[in-house]
Amino acid sequence: MFRRFIITIAALWGCASTGFAQNPNDARWSDAVTVVVHAPPTITVHGRCPAMWRLSRGGASVWVLPVLLDARGDGWDTGCFTRALKGANVLLLNSPYTGVKADYRYLRAPLRLKNVVSPETYARYVAAARRVHDDPARYDVLTPAWAAYPLYGDAYETHFHHESAPADAADMARRRNVAVQYVPFFDGGPRLRNARNGLDLAGQEACLNSMLDRLDFTLGDMDAEIRAWKRGDLATVLKLFPKRDDRCTPPDVATDVPAENSNRWTQSVMDALDKPGKSIAVIPLDWFLDRGGVLDQLRGAGVEVAPPSALQDAP
Repeated sequence: MFRRFIITIAALWGCASTGFAQNPNDARWSDAVTVVVHAPPTITVHGRCPAMWRLSRGGASVWVLPVLLDARGDGWDTGCFTRALKGANVLLLNSPYTGVKADYRYLRAPLRLKNVVSPETYARYVAAARRVHDDPARYDVLTPAWAAYPLYGDAYETHFHHESAPADAADMARRRNVAVQYVPFFDGGPRLRNARNGLDLAGQEACLNSMLDRLDFTLGDMDAEIRAWKRGDLATVLKLFPKRDDRCTPPDVATDVPAENSNRWTQSVMDALDKPGKSIAVIPLDWFLDRGGVLDQLRGAGVEVAPPSALQDAP
């Protein structure tokens, strides 16, 4: 069901957060999510559907489905999304992710990974490789900045898919005579994609630990995060959402991918709100809900926001 795409920004994501009400990850989210996250437990957001937000201005509205970029292939209940498409003029989707070639770097023989990182980090690497059923020796000729990257990819080949939007969203729209429009994705280009090659040895080991943290999340909390997204449990999604982690990026390389993509989406939604009627937007969740992201920008422009807790199950 889900469309596979090549990993392009995995290095920008890192370890999982540990508790929504207590951890530093709180500060990343828009204040607008407070009403959803701290709602009394008696309030149901979407018991069987992913959460959607309604944005309105004048006679125009945009229904937003914030999506995760990772999913299992067992599908999601599309009922609420299908109803939301009824009468819509256009469906806005993120353009498919395009791969930027990885510029892998290798250790100079006879060095292996265990010779250039701490015993603790190497033990983590070995355990991670075995956890995804890889031979630790398969990739230990790579520099520390790259050694865990293939493990991450192998985990996804077995357990998960990446997606820029649920793969059937466009088809569902076209079957209902809803036009599909793509918002161009900004990937940062080769300089950002391979920025880890500019790290010194200590920075490379930190990058390796960043990737291992991300792998721990992928094989641990991510499944619960995906299940929570499918049933509209936004509080749990935000609690489990991985923190930003730039340990694979040197300080002199700007990581403006989220900000640039948020800006592109804000403009696209604003354009849709200039036209009477209803539009649907499927936006990566963090770009939408980050502090200063799409939702905050739209609120600042005077757009009326109805959070999921006010929508229940009927778009």
